[in-house]
Amino acid sequence: MYGLSSQYRKPKNVSMCRDLAQQIAERSLYGKVVVAAEKLTVLLSSVRKQWMRIIRLTMIERSRTLKAERIMQLTNELQRLWSLKFAVGHVDEVSCNVLFASADDLARLAPACSTLFVTYDFPREYLYLMTSWMPRSSLVVFYGQS
Repeated sequence: MYGLSSQYRKPKNVSMCRDLAQQIAERSLYGKVVVAAEKLTVLLSSVRKQWMRIIRLTMIERSRTLKAERIMQLTNELQRLWSLKFAVGHVDEVSCNVLFASADDLARLAPACSTLFVTYDFPREYLYLMTSWMPRSSLVVFYGQS
């Protein structure tokens, strides 16, 4: 993990899925996002629900504003949010922007991503294998861990 930034998050007033969806929306500007999860489909469905909530809130904000410049910014943001593709499982999924995979899958084929979210505990050796192809100045975010 040489040259990588790390961050520890423990959401207090919101669920982990809502916080994860907000973080994905922010970090997807910088490149591919990978989420290391234990229960892949459960977490993906919860995050997608929160993702749709973020899109709805952005649409509401866009409809309420009167400034043309702000409307254009929000329109571009909506296009970006709608265009992100989510995938579960295989690391070789090149066309996706957000990948949910287990630590075993990620350790076997290390992804080249700009952000890695770790949502559960696994052996630290896996973490070094998973981050081996991440570029410098990438971010690794640990949820609920110290």
